[in-house]
Amino acid sequence: MINDEHLRSIREGTLIGIVSSLLLGIPLIIFSILGLPLFEAIFLLIYLIINIFVGVKFYQGFNGIDRLGKIGGIIFMIPFVELIGTILLAIAFFRLGSKYDSVNLKLGSIVLIFLPFLGFILIFFGLNKVNLLTFSQPPLQSTPQYIPVYQVGVGKINGNVVTFQLYVGTPVGISSIVVEGTNIYSTSIQPSFLQQGVNTIVVTLSDIPQAIQNRRLLVYLSNGTTIFVVI
Repeated sequence: MINDEHLRSIREGTLIGIVSSLLLGIPLIIFSILGLPLFEAIFLLIYLIINIFVGVKFYQGFNGIDRLGKIGGIIFMIPFVELIGTILLAIAFFRLGSKYDSVNLKLGSIVLIFLPFLGFILIFFGLNKVNLLTFSQPPLQSTPQYIPVYQVGVGKINGNVVTFQLYVGTPVGISSIVVEGTNIYSTSIQPSFLQQGVNTIVVTLSDIPQAIQNRRLLVYLSNGTTIFVVI
């Protein structure tokens, strides 16, 4: 899951992206229109160098939490295929926005492809919400309420989609799911609130797990307990 180091790198990459788009992207367009090739070449070189720093920050930030974001950071550094890297980064930001319910992140990821400057600004404000949700709220120290919950049968996996069944004695919500021993987490849980009885849960993971047969899912319930699910 995302931690302070990941978030710091992504925020730094976003800030540099804002400066790059505003101070370099706009002059490049102006010099091109005015027919000033020397100034255009100088600013283009500076722009490409700064993009390397942006790509490195995004690579570091998404490394271990979203494979598309990691690949996007690499491609973003390569001249003339920057747009492909931007699209991959946009998908990664949209996933992050879905996980933390951030409208700015999801909207910014779409705008990023067409208007990088505005997209980076929206993403930056969206990351502030992720920071507040993830690090500014200390966990409540409370005794988990015991609710009988256990797995029914064995789960199945198809790509990054996992299906399994749980029996619960009392209705309870699912806060999040991670693959044990990895940074792979749930991006979608259906349903996220379990009713009394047997429930079939379909989970979309942030990445395709390797050797999933040797790992378990950690299902974190809203009452503070954790359930292990065998795949």
